[in-house]
Amino acid sequence: MIWVAGQKQDAVDVALISGADAWVADEHVRDYWSTKELQRHKTGLTDHLGHAPGPAAGIWLRFSDEGTNLIGEQHDHVRLLDLVGPLGIVSFKDETLIADRLTDGSHVQAVYLNEVGDFFLARGLRVENRTLHVFGADALYPRVAHPLPEAVECLSGRRPLTDMVGAFGVVARVALQFLWAHAKDLAEGRSSIVLPDDLPRSMSVGDAERRLGALVAVHSAVLDPFFADLDKGSSLTDKVTADTHPAFPALRALAETGLDLMNRRSVNDPALDAAQKTALGSMRRNTPQAHATMFRRWRDLHLIKALVAAVDSGTRYMCVGAAHLEYMVTAGAVPEGVHLYDLCPEETRRPALVRDDVETLGHMKAHTEQLRVKA
Repeated sequence: MIWVAGQKQDAVDVALISGADAWVADEHVRDYWSTKELQRHKTGLTDHLGHAPGPAAGIWLRFSDEGTNLIGEQHDHVRLLDLVGPLGIVSFKDETLIADRLTDGSHVQAVYLNEVGDFFLARGLRVENRTLHVFGADALYPRVAHPLPEAVECLSGRRPLTDMVGAFGVVARVALQFLWAHAKDLAEGRSSIVLPDDLPRSMSVGDAERRLGALVAVHSAVLDPFFADLDKGSSLTDKVTADTHPAFPALRALAETGLDLMNRRSVNDPALDAAQKTALGSMRRNTPQAHATMFRRWRDLHLIKALVAAVDSGTRYMCVGAAHLEYMVTAGAVPEGVHLYDLCPEETRRPALVRDDVETLGHMKAHTEQLRVKA
């Protein structure tokens, strides 16, 4: 069914729009502000409205047709990445993709390309490897650092390995796999990422980099086949179920040495200003949870930089996890004119995002149902 400016349309109303009569006859709600918007959508010239796939199938989605749409999501629910094809989105940045330009031929790039797989082709986009970073919002090093404090707790025996199951187990596996690839790059004298020309390379992390790179000579016979045998999407504990596993000592050394490096990187990050680095350095790290919170803040700061860059470049969409959106909003870091959306289920919405200027999936669902009933 089709609605235009609050009025249900029949076949005569849309007779001049090729193929629209079929939409009139079906049960899917489509709601347009004008006949022109309907015509543009029918001919594939829009990127801001359409139906949601997956968990929210049948819901009529509407985002702003101008400016930047900033979306907060629950990564196992309705995701921007799954809306790219159905809505015709070609301009976006997503937190689950890396914003850093990775060095061609690096081990880190190889791991990333394996993780991303055929993501873009599956969504009808042809993107060259050298431009993948354009679609990323997250920074490599903060992303790798975030799960390390709690991973070290599990690998050191202070917490049971069974704590590394589910989503955290997957995130920890990816972080350690990136960390091992980074160690191999360092051992070969190669940078894993290409720093912009205007950012100086920090000289305060050299010793920690050398210690991480030195692990390759000691542990490559164990860790190379271990990581090669891990399936994409797997958890670390799919393979390591006890501290008697042959790779356990090497994984512990990798996590502990990597954590030290990321601690140093966070407070010497050339992309941050002095005040930001001082603020990170002053955050508590006395518990694994507090330590992880500090690294999450490091990620937040880079995501905010990505958002500013998205707005400046006219990027249409940026998506982050709802916790990151919550920080951006409460910190007053969202540039003026950005349109805010929360795609989380109503029962998991964060209180700080319950605001008049945040459109929700629940509201879109209710509006869809109202039109369905009204018809």
